[in-house]
Amino acid sequence: MIIIPPTTIESSAVTASNIAVDDATAWTAGTYATDDIRMHEESVWASLVDSNTAEPGTDDTKWFRRGPINKLRPFDQGNDTQATNAAEITYSVVPGVRIDSVSFVALDAISVTVEIFVDGVEEAVFSETKSALRSENRATFYTWLLPDFRYSRSMSFLNIPAYADPTTARIDITIDNGGGDAKVGEILFGRVWNVGTTVFETAPRLRNVSIDERDKFGNAVLVRRRATRAVSYRVSVDPQTVDYILDRMEGLTATKLLFLGGDGVDQYGTTLFGTCKDLTTPIGSPNATEINIQVEGFIA
Repeated sequence: MIIIPPTTIESSAVTASNIAVDDATAWTAGTYATDDIRMHEESVWASLVDSNTAEPGTDDTKWFRRGPINKLRPFDQGNDTQATNAAEITYSVVPGVRIDSVSFVALDAISVTVEIFVDGVEEAVFSETKSALRSENRATFYTWLLPDFRYSRSMSFLNIPAYADPTTARIDITIDNGGGDAKVGEILFGRVWNVGTTVFETAPRLRNVSIDERDKFGNAVLVRRRATRAVSYRVSVDPQTVDYILDRMEGLTATKLLFLGGDGVDQYGTTLFGTCKDLTTPIGSPNATEINIQVEGFIA
């Protein structure tokens, strides 16, 4: 099992992108009606009242922050919206700290390319392209050509070289979706923490938060809401590392983390961007034990 605490990426670290900044009409001093949408200081705001003359961000009763602008959505660590662009999304990012992984969540793409450039070297010192196409169960001519193609919604590059001067290393990202709209919910930079080995009986699940109730006449009323994912991980670990795992996870409570069942096993549904809700460590034997981690994901 791998856990990656993501590095915070400030807007100044995003040095280039093909996504336009003008996600909405820019706010200017004036009077706004309810539901008017304006862009202000890299965020998109909705007016909550009529005759609104306040500046967005100064009065929570008059403006509601809907989220970051389209360009910065993959770096807000919220994962409830996606950045969108026709055919392809590109970013150049200078994280400013040493990282060894780049991960993508809530992805709509056919391939992703990650390249690294450092000062004094003209060509990329690292370059890798991964296909998002899910090729399992396509062993015959019929199964390859006729059924709809499926694509992975998450992807991780866990072999990023950590350079001595991370303040100047530039990471170029290309998210390609061919003729369709390219989309990504989160781009996460961080350092890999190998906790142990994910074992069988790890259980991904969906949590339905829709409301199903009856009105006063007995009629069924369904209030549809988006579902969230969760995973109950079972992980085999060295018993001598349990105390360290507890210490570190205690410092990461109420923190958004990327959990991976392992490298290259996304198809099992064990990759999740979320928070640890519970962790138990029943000691099985002097030589091996398991930890049980309950993780609740964010809406994607």
